[in-house]
Formats: sequence, C-alpha cells, structure tokens
Amino acid sequence: MAKKRKICIVCSHVHPSTADVQDLVAAAAAKAAQAAQVAHADRSEDAALEKRQEQVALGHQAVNEVAQTSGAHTRHQDRVQVRALVAYDGRHFHGFQRTLFSGVWELRTVQGAIEEAFAQTLGLLDDNSTIVGSIFTHDRVADDSELLALGPRFGHALPQFSLSATSRTDAGVSAAQQIISLWLPRSEAQDLHGLRAAVQTRLGPQRIHLQSIEQIQYHDQWTVQGSVRGKRYKYTIYDGLAAPPETECAYFDMYNAGLRATRKDMIRSLDSCAMHTAAQCLAGGVYRNFRLFTRSANRTGRLTSHRVLHRIRVLRTARADSDVDFSTQNEPQGHFVHIVVEGEKFLYLMVRCIAQALIDIGRDRLTPLSLEKEGLHPPEDEDRIQREQLVFNAAPANGLTLVRVFYSSPLFDGAVAQWPHARVFRPAEAYVDGVIPAPKSG
Repeated sequence: MAKKRKICIVCSHVHPSTADVQDLVAAAAAKAAQAAQVAHADRSEDAALEKRQEQVALGHQAVNEVAQTSGAHTRHQDRVQVRALVAYDGRHFHGFQRTLFSGVWELRTVQGAIEEAFAQTLGLLDDNSTIVGSIFTHDRVADDSELLALGPRFGHALPQFSLSATSRTDAGVSAAQQIISLWLPRSEAQDLHGLRAAVQTRLGPQRIHLQSIEQIQYHDQWTVQGSVRGKRYKYTIYDGLAAPPETECAYFDMYNAGLRATRKDMIRSLDSCAMHTAAQCLAGGVYRNFRLFTRSANRTGRLTSHRVLHRIRVLRTARADSDVDFSTQNEPQGHFVHIVVEGEKFLYLMVRCIAQALIDIGRDRLTPLSLEKEGLHPPEDEDRIQREQLVFNAAPANGLTLVRVFYSSPLFDGAVAQWPHARVFRPAEAYVDGVIPAPKSG
C-alpha cells in the first residue's frame, strides 16, 4: 500500500517571522526548564499543577507579545489569504461543514469536496486519492495518525488546513452565493484566474461552481464570518397539478407522483397572498423573539432567540430558476411559490421553520393571528414549549437556498453587494436576563 501524504496546505493561525520564532522557542524552553525545576522541588500535586498552568500561561504571553510586535496580520511570507465566491447544489451533499461519522470519513460535504479539489490541484494530494466519502470504511478503519493527516476531526478544524465559510448550510441546503476563505502558497496566488479554472475542472462534476477568487488585503481587516452583515435566503415550493418540470434549481415538491395520479382532488394551490400578508408580522427591521422557529432555543449562549428580519416576500413565478428578489414581478398563474427572507443573523432551522409556518397558512392549517400572537410571544416555560409541542416544524431542506450574503462593502467587483439596511441595535430583552453587557475595552 502506498504511503499516504499528509495534507498541509496552510496554517490559519497568526505566525511570527522566523527570527521571532527562534527567540520564542528559546524563551519558552528557558521558562519551561525553570518551571520544571520548581515543580521538581515541590512534590505536592497541587503545586506541580499550578506550575504547569503557569508555564502554559507564560508561553501564551510570549506568543502574544511576538504577535503584537509583528502586527495582527503577520503571516509567513510565502503564504497569502484569498477569498472565493462559490455556488453549489446542496441536495447532493451532507451539508457544507466537513465532518466525521463514527470516527471515519463517511459523509460527503461541500467543504470536503472543495478542500480535496484544491489539494489535488496544488499537488498535495494524488489524483487517485480522496478525502471525501468512505475512503477507509470498505476494508478497515483509519487510525489516529491517518485521520490527523487528513485534517479536521469531528467537525473541529486543525491548523493544517483552514477553509472557513460565511454560512455552514445544513444537509440538502443549496447556495447561490457562498463566500469561503483559505490560505495558499504565494507562488500559486500569482495566477488566481488559472487556479480557479483548474479547481473548477475538478468541482464541475460535483455541481459546485467556483465563480471567482481574489486575494485579501491585510489592511482590509476582513474576515469571512466576522465581517458579514446580513444574508438572504429563498425557500421555493412547487404546488402544481402537473408533474414538476426538469430544473437544476432547488425546490420542494408538495405532492408526489402517486398523489397526482390517484388523488387529484387533494392537490390545492397555496394561498400565496395570505402567506405574504401574514409574513409581514415577522419582518420590519426590529428585534423579535423567534424561539418557536428554531431548535436551538437552549443553545444560543448569552444572546436569546431574538433576531432581526428586515424583509420577507412571498410571490409566484412560472419557473423555479427565476432570479427572485424583492423587485421580481409576481406571476399569479405560476406554480412555484418563493419565500424570500432577508435578515442579519439566523437561528438554527429558523428559515425552514418560518417557511413551514407560512405553508400551513397557505393551506388554511394555521391562521395569521396565531402566527403573530402565539408564534412571536412564546411562553417562558421551556417545559411547556416542549410538552405542548409549540415549536414550529421545519420544512424540508431541499427547498432552501442561500441566495446572497452581504458585507459592509462590495466584494468581487460588485458580485457580492453591500448590506442595504441600517444597523439595528439590540435591545435589553435580546440578552439573557435582560442585562446589556458593558462594551469591551480596547
């Protein structure tokens, strides 16, 4: 069996210069020796633990001092950071984020496919090797060294190769505009157009489109997740009597072929006008409590489930691949219903739960009054929410598409637009216990 090569494309952490690294290593070694002597003199377990903690703290302090003197964006001189504009059909992947299942690579993800394409293009992975799919499950389980050589374990990235994205879409969710960032050798960044074409050749059959790539300037102070201002999602439903047309765009078919053939009387078009009217109570550019529209109400950290939606629109078109936005003309005779949602931040499954609630309104299973009075005013008792099953269900993932991401300034020659809304400041009730934290110093 051929020896597997370790993937080590780039390191995502801040790196000092070579001279600073040597000084840092020497200083850390001296501090470690000093701490070891003190620990040896004091045989007490508590004292030894305290000294070890002190040693670690001193090492972190030395690293921070070097990082501060060399600048926040100091990197190896042979590495550059780039960002890329990506689109993909998520119905063929188990989500965006690369992950493991049962300790082996089994799930095919968008991140894994992109990393593999870059690794093969840069010559860091053989063309007949792969990091996507069940590469070890057919005959044996990979050991720890092989998994470490491949990179992330259980969804947590190791520093050998860091690919970050604006949004970690769920399994089945597509994206028309996703931004990723990664580090490349400087020699490969001289011809980003050629690199994009070479990587796209490998990604094309997997329905991933690498639309554009550009270098990030250090003075921009830009990060792929921290600089994002807002997102726009689109959920598409087909409710026609005839079989849906062939299209590569993502949509959710409300009725299957058997139902259309045997029970045509059960097929009803959604009341898109009622859906649009009811949806306006969720938008408006103010903080609202979406606790019943998520599965992460208990996992939102210090912030509560309050979020801001600026605009929601429900309309019909005749084609699923229509470039739907808030200016698209409504086509009442069309059989594709689009729910377009634009907001700053979203909770887990939030858009899909909103879509399912609006679908229920369009089918007369839920009233607009219930959506406004009950959906946006959840009880504080979490046990009651679970006991009475007040949380809205999530619509199927295959109808959801991440349409646009927005930053404070345009990117990729205007392909990524500037966020068009003013910033909304978070009120006290949007924090746990209603206490607004003090601003961070510095």
